[in-house]
Amino acid sequence: MKKSLLYSLFALAGFAFASCNGDYDDWANPQHNGPENAITIPGFAATATGAVDLANAGEQVKLFTLSEAALPENTTLKNSRIILTPADESLAQKMDEQEVSASSDGNVQTADLQAAIVTAYGSKPVAREFKGHVYSDVMSNGQALLVDAGEISVVATPKAPFIDNAYYLVGSLDDWSKQRKDEYKLVNGGGDPYADPVFSVTIPSPGDVTVELKVVPQSGFKADGSDVESWDNVLSATPDNAEGKFSYKNEGGNITFKASSDFSKYKLEFNMLEGTYTVTGLKDPKLYLTGSNYNWGKVESDWKPLVRVHSSDTDFWTIIYLHAGEQFKFAPQAAWANDFGGQAKVEDEAGAGITVDGTNLKVGNAGWYLLHVTNGDSRVVRVLKPNVYLQGDAIGNWDCKAENLFSVPADENGKFVSPAFVSNAKELRMCVNLGTDWWKTEFIVLEGKIAFRGNGGDQKRVSVTAGQKAYLDFKNNTGEIK
Repeated sequence: MKKSLLYSLFALAGFAFASCNGDYDDWANPQHNGPENAITIPGFAATATGAVDLANAGEQVKLFTLSEAALPENTTLKNSRIILTPADESLAQKMDEQEVSASSDGNVQTADLQAAIVTAYGSKPVAREFKGHVYSDVMSNGQALLVDAGEISVVATPKAPFIDNAYYLVGSLDDWSKQRKDEYKLVNGGGDPYADPVFSVTIPSPGDVTVELKVVPQSGFKADGSDVESWDNVLSATPDNAEGKFSYKNEGGNITFKASSDFSKYKLEFNMLEGTYTVTGLKDPKLYLTGSNYNWGKVESDWKPLVRVHSSDTDFWTIIYLHAGEQFKFAPQAAWANDFGGQAKVEDEAGAGITVDGTNLKVGNAGWYLLHVTNGDSRVVRVLKPNVYLQGDAIGNWDCKAENLFSVPADENGKFVSPAFVSNAKELRMCVNLGTDWWKTEFIVLEGKIAFRGNGGDQKRVSVTAGQKAYLDFKNNTGEIK
């Protein structure tokens, strides 16, 4: 009686399904009705197999079993699938349903389940719970019937490597001291390392050498950071030394790259989820000016370099004489490319009468000016009064006061002249004022030349005598003390 009832249910449902969708000619790829059209068969249900950990799984992992004994005779199962919905709304990143294909014996592809977990909860290797709804196509006489096998609970842990909150370079850069040094610290954006797995550090170029290193998680050091205590999770080269890839378990030799003095810095980035890294050489950012008074940059010498503001990758300055009607623009190298002028926001605070002429900037009023140019996500050209300040013992204070100001020449061939030095000072220091710390724009006179600090370290000290003055020729970049 039971078997007859099942046959009747199947026949009726199959007839209805066929009348709506036609016969199936392709058994390997049958059509599907949506879950809302699925029927249930008494005794046919999915049973969960228990929690799974994808870290140790093969290509497939078993999530459920189906009670095939409950099916009518001469029927087969095809195209099972499980619809997964996150069970924990407080932890889920997305609550969307995800369909994962399954075999009739309840196996799913490990990669498919991994992707579903990462989409719903992220990559962190902790057990995640889903509500799973299982459906299967039951086949008979060329007809497919979508059958609802019920709900199960799925608990699965995604595969992911151990990711610490910070890492440190050790190697030839620090003579293999194996100490936890801040200048070699790799960090991410500050969030969950599994959501933001790219860790990076920028280091000074060591010159023309081959750099050898390994990357140690902060948990691998002794508590005081004085030495590496555990090498278990140290990042190394892969055993086959694959380019751009690393091993998580110190399974290979040192990671290496050839450094060059052509670069001032190197940026190292490690993707802790993907097991890949990049090394990028960085050159100091530069900015140049050219225009109608500079032969429009036809040769390299037609480009006037600006001075970099210390500690900034975007800000530059120069003292310059601009002529009425003169046009000019900027570029990050002494050649045409990525140039800008009229595209920038202009802040004319000195009455230069700067206007936009196409992609160029045009001068209205001749005179000496201080240009402060920002070449970043936004481009800004500030036109300021050419205020140059004496600093330190030579003037008796470390301020940008009116009494510290140099006089400004009336024409382009004149010289800026400082106030008389008030003492026999062991160091002469000067600057312009951009609203930053004064030393970020400081310069000195050294061997007859104006020597700008830019992004460099402390400059040589120049001694002066009380009563002397500094004379600066910004047109020719020369200076003298007398």
